[in-house]
Amino acid sequence: MKKLLRGLSFTTPLLKRRIRGVPKSFWGQIYLFLAILEVITILVIQIILITNTASDTPDQSWSSQPENTNRSILLYDALFIVAAVFFTVIAWEAMAHKNTIQVIAATLFNIVLFVYSLIQYFQNKSASTQNSTVADSLVLRLCLIIILAICSLSFLALTWEIFLDFGWKIFKKLGADLALRQRYKRHQILITLLKLDVFFFIAYSVQLATLVLKDTDVETWLQIGLVIPGSVLVLFLAFFALHREIGYCMLAVMGILVAGLAYFVYRLVRMYTAHHASSFDPYWDSRNYLLFFVIVNMMLIISTLVYCWLCYKDFHLGLRQSIDEYQLKKSKVRELIAQNPNLADIDPETCLQDMEGRERWQLE
Repeated sequence: MKKLLRGLSFTTPLLKRRIRGVPKSFWGQIYLFLAILEVITILVIQIILITNTASDTPDQSWSSQPENTNRSILLYDALFIVAAVFFTVIAWEAMAHKNTIQVIAATLFNIVLFVYSLIQYFQNKSASTQNSTVADSLVLRLCLIIILAICSLSFLALTWEIFLDFGWKIFKKLGADLALRQRYKRHQILITLLKLDVFFFIAYSVQLATLVLKDTDVETWLQIGLVIPGSVLVLFLAFFALHREIGYCMLAVMGILVAGLAYFVYRLVRMYTAHHASSFDPYWDSRNYLLFFVIVNMMLIISTLVYCWLCYKDFHLGLRQSIDEYQLKKSKVRELIAQNPNLADIDPETCLQDMEGRERWQLE
């Protein structure tokens, strides 16, 4: 049955030539098709929810907090859309490069999205008795949970099939140097972690600056002017240090990540002590969301620190040279293919495999 399914295809040869990243793997095509279908469904549901919330005039009795508005609901619904699009992008990229590790990361990200939908549902359910618009939205939010649950289970099953299909092709190097393969595996894990870091760091900072901190607070402008751009710069510095194998840059990144871990511990403490200082609790309608993002960010920072250190120890042991050599050969093959229209259907990686008579890395 699987052989019959693998013989099917959603794309024509012409489409494969024109669209970069369309996987030849049947299971990869199914994964992408389901990811696109999921994000379209999420977009439709979230746009309906945002429209309903934006058109609602909140009742002053909705909550005991005088500062309460629909702004937090709108922000979290918009963030949901961004997260769904981000998932589709990393899934597409994983298929384009036959990167098994990123496929696993994409599947885990979708599970995180499912957990986020649960938080949204129960957070809105607690307010539904005091606001009719929120109550009406619960049915759609429940549908979203069911859709994400089904998709997450499907992605888990597809990830296994893709793993069997792709295997560890991305890590197979010239010859049988197992140590070099392990270095490249750690290299790819760190790249994937950094991509996730960028999303979760920015998402948390935007929530904090928009919903919790006030315009008159110095901390607000530090968050917007220093923490958000600083986090992005540090993560791009990590990408640069990893690509160029610059040891002191990687050590600097690790030092900043340790400081970032301390920062999230501070924010966690503030989250549960801020309301003791005054009668107004700035976290009252966002505590659950922020707690979720703090936990995810702390887990990501710890994982990133571990792999930064492992990759730092792998610097100057031949990995960069091997990647550069492969990229050079692949670029030459691409030039030859570009010069001959009759070779348009040939994949550069496949061509290299034939030329060398063995499997090669499927490098970015």
